[in-house]
Amino acid sequence: MTKILKGIGVVLVIIASVLIAQKISRMDARPDIVSVAQALGVSLPEATAITGDVISPAQPNESQTETLLPTATPMPILVQNYALGKVDLASGKSIAMTINLPDGSLLLSNWAKAVAYNGNDPKSIFQPTNGVVYSYEDGGVPVTWAHSGMLTASQRLFATNLDLYLRKGLGGSVLPMFQSQALAARLIGTGVVLCQDDSGTIKPMSNFDPAGGCKGQKVTLQLVALTIVPHDLVAEYDTKSMGIIKWMAEKFPGDGYDNLPPQDSWVIRFCIGKLSDQVSDGTPPNLYNRGVIAFRVLK
Repeated sequence: MTKILKGIGVVLVIIASVLIAQKISRMDARPDIVSVAQALGVSLPEATAITGDVISPAQPNESQTETLLPTATPMPILVQNYALGKVDLASGKSIAMTINLPDGSLLLSNWAKAVAYNGNDPKSIFQPTNGVVYSYEDGGVPVTWAHSGMLTASQRLFATNLDLYLRKGLGGSVLPMFQSQALAARLIGTGVVLCQDDSGTIKPMSNFDPAGGCKGQKVTLQLVALTIVPHDLVAEYDTKSMGIIKWMAEKFPGDGYDNLPPQDSWVIRFCIGKLSDQVSDGTPPNLYNRGVIAFRVLK
Protein backbone atom coordinates (compact mmCIF):
# COMPACT_ATOMS: atom_id res chain seq x y z
CA MET A 1 0.00 0.00 0.00
CA THR A 2 2.83 2.37 0.86
CA LYS A 3 4.35 1.76 -2.57
CA ILE A 4 0.98 2.38 -4.23
CA LEU A 5 0.49 5.74 -2.55
CA LYS A 6 4.08 6.78 -3.23
CA GLY A 7 3.52 5.88 -6.87
CA ILE A 8 0.39 7.99 -6.93
CA GLY A 9 2.40 10.89 -5.53
CA VAL A 10 5.03 10.62 -8.28
CA VAL A 11 2.36 10.51 -10.98
CA LEU A 12 0.58 13.54 -9.56
CA VAL A 13 3.76 15.59 -9.33
CA ILE A 14 4.30 14.89 -13.04
CA ILE A 15 0.72 15.90 -13.77
CA ALA A 16 1.24 19.10 -11.79
CA SER A 17 4.23 20.02 -13.93
CA VAL A 18 2.25 19.45 -17.12
CA LEU A 19 -0.69 21.52 -15.96
CA ILE A 20 1.54 24.36 -14.84
CA ALA A 21 3.35 24.36 -18.17
CA GLN A 22 0.06 24.53 -20.00
CA LYS A 23 -1.03 27.52 -17.89
CA ILE A 24 -4.53 26.18 -17.56
CA SER A 25 -5.31 27.79 -14.22
CA ARG A 26 -6.39 31.35 -13.48
CA MET A 27 -4.93 33.57 -10.74
CA ASP A 28 -7.60 36.26 -11.16
CA ALA A 29 -10.27 33.82 -10.01
CA ARG A 30 -12.37 34.59 -6.95
CA PRO A 31 -14.18 32.12 -4.70
CA ASP A 32 -17.75 31.17 -5.58
CA ILE A 33 -19.91 32.84 -2.94
CA VAL A 34 -23.71 32.86 -2.86
CA SER A 35 -26.00 34.80 -0.54
CA VAL A 36 -28.33 31.93 0.29
CA ALA A 37 -27.40 30.99 3.86
CA GLN A 38 -30.59 28.99 4.32
CA ALA A 39 -30.64 27.43 0.84
CA LEU A 40 -30.24 23.90 2.17
CA GLY A 41 -33.01 24.23 4.73
CA VAL A 42 -30.89 23.67 7.84
CA SER A 43 -30.04 25.73 10.89
CA LEU A 44 -26.33 26.54 10.92
CA PRO A 45 -24.19 27.73 13.82
CA GLU A 46 -23.03 31.30 13.30
CA ALA A 47 -19.41 32.42 13.08
CA THR A 48 -17.89 35.69 14.24
CA ALA A 49 -18.31 38.40 11.61
CA ILE A 50 -15.29 39.38 9.52
CA THR A 51 -14.21 42.92 10.26
CA GLY A 52 -11.49 45.18 8.92
CA ASP A 53 -9.71 45.33 5.61
CA VAL A 54 -8.45 41.95 4.41
CA ILE A 55 -7.42 43.02 0.92
CA SER A 56 -3.77 43.51 0.00
CA PRO A 57 -2.25 45.07 -3.15
CA ALA A 58 -2.51 43.02 -6.33
CA GLN A 59 0.13 40.33 -6.72
CA PRO A 60 1.91 38.99 -9.82
CA ASN A 61 0.19 36.17 -11.71
CA GLU A 62 1.14 32.65 -10.71
CA SER A 63 -0.02 29.11 -11.45
CA GLN A 64 -2.79 27.73 -9.28
CA THR A 65 -3.46 24.10 -10.16
CA GLU A 66 -2.92 21.69 -7.24
CA THR A 67 -2.16 18.08 -8.04
CA LEU A 68 0.06 16.80 -5.24
CA LEU A 69 -0.76 13.70 -3.20
CA PRO A 70 1.35 13.63 -0.02
CA THR A 71 3.80 10.74 0.29
CA ALA A 72 2.51 7.93 2.51
CA THR A 73 4.42 6.55 5.48
CA PRO A 74 2.76 3.72 7.52
CA MET A 75 0.18 1.63 5.67
CA PRO A 76 -3.37 3.00 6.02
CA ILE A 77 -5.81 0.74 7.81
CA LEU A 78 -8.69 -0.87 5.94
CA VAL A 79 -11.94 0.10 7.67
CA GLN A 80 -15.55 -0.61 6.86
CA ASN A 81 -17.12 2.66 7.94
CA TYR A 82 -16.49 5.97 6.22
CA ALA A 83 -19.90 7.32 7.16
CA LEU A 84 -20.53 10.87 8.30
CA GLY A 85 -24.13 10.59 9.39
CA LYS A 86 -25.92 9.40 6.24
CA VAL A 87 -23.10 10.49 3.92
CA ASP A 88 -20.67 7.72 2.90
CA LEU A 89 -17.19 8.84 1.87
CA ALA A 90 -16.46 5.43 0.32
CA SER A 91 -19.66 5.04 -1.70
CA GLY A 92 -18.43 6.34 -5.06
CA LYS A 93 -21.33 8.80 -5.02
CA SER A 94 -20.71 12.51 -5.55
CA ILE A 95 -20.57 14.92 -2.62
CA ALA A 96 -20.68 18.72 -2.40
CA MET A 97 -20.07 21.02 0.54
CA THR A 98 -21.24 24.47 1.62
CA ILE A 99 -19.55 26.51 4.36
CA ASN A 100 -21.50 29.24 6.11
CA LEU A 101 -19.48 32.49 5.97
CA PRO A 102 -19.66 35.20 8.64
CA ASP A 103 -21.73 37.52 6.42
CA GLY A 104 -24.42 34.87 5.88
CA SER A 105 -23.29 33.86 2.41
CA LEU A 106 -22.12 30.38 1.42
CA LEU A 107 -18.72 29.19 0.22
CA LEU A 108 -19.35 26.38 -2.27
CA SER A 109 -17.44 23.33 -3.36
CA ASN A 110 -18.36 21.59 -6.58
CA TRP A 111 -19.38 17.94 -6.84
CA ALA A 112 -16.66 15.32 -6.37
CA LYS A 113 -16.84 11.53 -6.41
CA ALA A 114 -16.22 10.19 -2.90
CA VAL A 115 -13.90 7.16 -2.87
CA ALA A 116 -11.78 5.58 -0.15
CA TYR A 117 -8.62 3.49 0.02
CA ASN A 118 -9.40 -0.20 -0.48
CA GLY A 119 -5.96 -1.75 -0.88
CA ASN A 120 -6.08 -2.17 -4.66
CA ASP A 121 -6.28 1.42 -5.83
CA PRO A 122 -4.70 2.33 -9.19
CA LYS A 123 -1.98 4.98 -9.18
CA SER A 124 -4.26 7.27 -11.16
CA ILE A 125 -7.12 7.20 -8.67
CA PHE A 126 -6.53 10.75 -7.40
CA GLN A 127 -5.73 12.34 -10.75
CA PRO A 128 -7.34 15.82 -10.78
CA THR A 129 -9.32 15.19 -13.96
CA ASN A 130 -11.12 12.29 -12.21
CA GLY A 131 -13.02 14.71 -10.00
CA VAL A 132 -12.36 12.53 -6.95
CA VAL A 133 -11.90 13.15 -3.24
CA TYR A 134 -9.90 10.28 -1.72
CA SER A 135 -10.30 9.18 1.90
CA TYR A 136 -8.44 6.98 4.35
CA GLU A 137 -8.67 6.46 8.12
CA ASP A 138 -6.35 7.89 10.77
CA GLY A 139 -7.06 6.82 14.33
CA GLY A 140 -10.74 6.27 13.58
CA VAL A 141 -11.17 9.65 11.86
CA PRO A 142 -11.85 9.80 8.10
CA VAL A 143 -9.20 11.93 6.38
CA THR A 144 -9.87 13.12 2.84
CA TRP A 145 -7.40 14.38 0.25
CA ALA A 146 -9.03 17.02 -1.98
CA HIS A 147 -7.69 18.96 -4.95
CA SER A 148 -7.72 22.73 -5.24
CA GLY A 149 -6.76 24.72 -8.33
CA MET A 150 -8.52 25.07 -11.69
CA LEU A 151 -8.31 22.74 -14.66
CA THR A 152 -9.60 25.44 -17.02
CA ALA A 153 -10.74 29.05 -16.67
CA SER A 154 -14.11 27.78 -15.43
CA GLN A 155 -13.44 24.25 -14.14
CA ARG A 156 -12.87 24.20 -10.41
CA LEU A 157 -12.11 21.30 -8.10
CA PHE A 158 -13.56 20.34 -4.71
CA ALA A 159 -11.26 22.54 -2.59
CA THR A 160 -10.69 25.35 -5.13
CA ASN A 161 -12.94 27.85 -3.37
CA LEU A 162 -11.41 27.02 0.03
CA ASP A 163 -7.98 27.87 -1.36
CA LEU A 164 -9.21 31.05 -3.08
CA TYR A 165 -11.08 32.26 0.00
CA LEU A 166 -8.15 31.72 2.35
CA ARG A 167 -5.71 33.41 -0.05
CA LYS A 168 -7.94 36.26 -1.23
CA GLY A 169 -10.93 36.62 1.08
CA LEU A 170 -13.81 38.14 -0.86
CA GLY A 171 -11.49 40.29 -2.98
CA GLY A 172 -9.29 39.62 -5.97
CA SER A 173 -5.85 40.21 -4.46
CA VAL A 174 -3.60 37.71 -2.73
CA LEU A 175 -3.25 38.28 1.02
CA PRO A 176 -0.25 38.01 3.36
CA MET A 177 -0.07 35.10 5.77
CA PHE A 178 -1.37 36.93 8.84
CA GLN A 179 -4.54 38.02 7.04
CA SER A 180 -5.16 34.54 5.65
CA GLN A 181 -4.71 33.11 9.14
CA ALA A 182 -7.20 35.66 10.47
CA LEU A 183 -9.75 34.57 7.86
CA ALA A 184 -9.23 30.96 8.90
CA ALA A 185 -9.64 31.76 12.60
CA ARG A 186 -12.94 33.58 11.99
CA LEU A 187 -14.44 30.46 10.43
CA ILE A 188 -13.99 28.35 13.58
CA GLY A 189 -17.41 27.31 14.87
CA THR A 190 -19.24 27.97 11.63
CA GLY A 191 -21.78 25.58 10.14
CA VAL A 192 -21.18 23.31 7.16
CA VAL A 193 -23.51 21.10 5.14
CA LEU A 194 -22.24 18.07 3.24
CA CYS A 195 -24.61 16.75 0.58
CA GLN A 196 -24.41 13.41 -1.24
CA ASP A 197 -26.16 12.64 -4.51
CA ASP A 198 -28.19 9.43 -4.41
CA SER A 199 -29.42 9.58 -8.01
CA GLY A 200 -26.11 8.80 -9.70
CA THR A 201 -26.90 11.43 -12.33
CA ILE A 202 -24.64 14.23 -11.08
CA LYS A 203 -21.23 14.20 -12.71
CA PRO A 204 -18.06 14.86 -10.70
CA MET A 205 -16.72 18.43 -11.10
CA SER A 206 -20.15 19.81 -12.03
CA ASN A 207 -21.26 22.96 -10.20
CA PHE A 208 -23.33 22.63 -7.04
CA ASP A 209 -26.51 24.75 -6.96
CA PRO A 210 -27.46 25.37 -3.31
CA ALA A 211 -30.70 27.09 -4.34
CA GLY A 212 -31.96 23.70 -5.50
CA GLY A 213 -31.37 22.18 -2.06
CA CYS A 214 -29.82 18.82 -1.24
CA LYS A 215 -31.92 16.14 -2.90
CA GLY A 216 -29.86 13.25 -1.55
CA GLN A 217 -28.35 12.52 1.84
CA LYS A 218 -26.97 15.36 3.93
CA VAL A 219 -25.17 15.87 7.19
CA THR A 220 -24.67 19.07 9.18
CA LEU A 221 -21.16 19.67 10.49
CA GLN A 222 -19.38 22.29 12.56
CA LEU A 223 -15.97 23.54 11.50
CA VAL A 224 -13.71 23.05 14.54
CA ALA A 225 -10.19 23.54 13.14
CA LEU A 226 -8.67 25.25 10.12
CA THR A 227 -4.92 25.65 9.73
CA ILE A 228 -2.65 26.98 7.03
CA VAL A 229 0.49 24.83 7.13
CA PRO A 230 3.27 27.23 6.08
CA HIS A 231 5.84 26.47 3.42
CA ASP A 232 8.67 25.70 5.85
CA LEU A 233 6.68 22.77 7.29
CA VAL A 234 5.36 21.37 4.01
CA ALA A 235 8.20 18.88 3.44
CA GLU A 236 7.60 17.28 6.84
CA TYR A 237 3.81 17.47 6.45
CA ASP A 238 3.97 15.63 3.14
CA THR A 239 5.60 12.61 4.83
CA LYS A 240 2.54 12.15 7.03
CA SER A 241 -0.28 9.90 5.91
CA MET A 242 -1.11 7.90 9.01
CA GLY A 243 -0.50 10.11 12.02
CA ILE A 244 -1.40 13.39 10.33
CA ILE A 245 -3.89 14.31 13.07
CA LYS A 246 -1.34 13.70 15.83
CA TRP A 247 1.25 15.69 13.85
CA MET A 248 -1.15 18.61 13.46
CA ALA A 249 -1.91 18.56 17.19
CA GLU A 250 1.81 18.65 17.98
CA LYS A 251 2.76 21.34 15.47
CA PHE A 252 -0.31 23.52 16.03
CA PRO A 253 -1.33 23.08 19.69
CA GLY A 254 -4.60 24.76 20.47
CA ASP A 255 -5.87 24.61 16.88
CA GLY A 256 -8.34 21.84 17.74
CA TYR A 257 -6.79 18.61 16.47
CA ASP A 258 -6.13 16.99 19.86
CA ASN A 259 -9.72 16.08 20.70
CA LEU A 260 -11.33 14.89 17.47
CA PRO A 261 -13.78 12.09 18.37
CA PRO A 262 -13.49 9.03 16.09
CA GLN A 263 -16.52 8.45 13.82
CA ASP A 264 -17.89 11.90 14.64
CA SER A 265 -15.12 13.92 12.97
CA TRP A 266 -13.83 14.53 9.46
CA VAL A 267 -10.54 16.04 8.22
CA ILE A 268 -9.80 17.45 4.75
CA ARG A 269 -6.27 18.00 3.37
CA PHE A 270 -5.63 20.30 0.41
CA CYS A 271 -3.09 22.71 -1.07
CA ILE A 272 -3.02 26.48 -0.63
CA GLY A 273 -1.11 28.68 -3.05
CA LYS A 274 1.71 31.09 -2.26
CA LEU A 275 0.71 34.13 -0.22
CA SER A 276 1.75 37.70 -0.93
CA ASP A 277 4.46 37.92 1.72
CA GLN A 278 6.11 34.58 0.89
CA VAL A 279 9.32 34.65 -1.13
CA SER A 280 9.53 32.06 -3.88
CA ASP A 281 12.20 29.36 -3.61
CA GLY A 282 11.31 27.76 -6.93
CA THR A 283 8.47 25.63 -5.60
CA PRO A 284 5.42 25.84 -7.90
CA PRO A 285 3.27 28.60 -6.37
CA ASN A 286 0.16 26.42 -6.31
CA LEU A 287 1.93 23.87 -4.08
CA TYR A 288 3.46 26.38 -1.67
CA ASN A 289 1.36 25.79 1.47
CA ARG A 290 -1.06 23.19 2.78
CA GLY A 291 -4.47 23.48 4.36
CA VAL A 292 -6.06 21.21 6.96
CA ILE A 293 -9.67 21.59 8.03
CA ALA A 294 -11.51 19.54 10.66
CA PHE A 295 -15.24 19.14 11.28
CA ARG A 296 -17.46 17.68 13.99
CA VAL A 297 -20.65 15.85 12.99
CA LEU A 298 -23.76 17.54 14.37
CA LYS A 299 -26.60 15.57 12.76
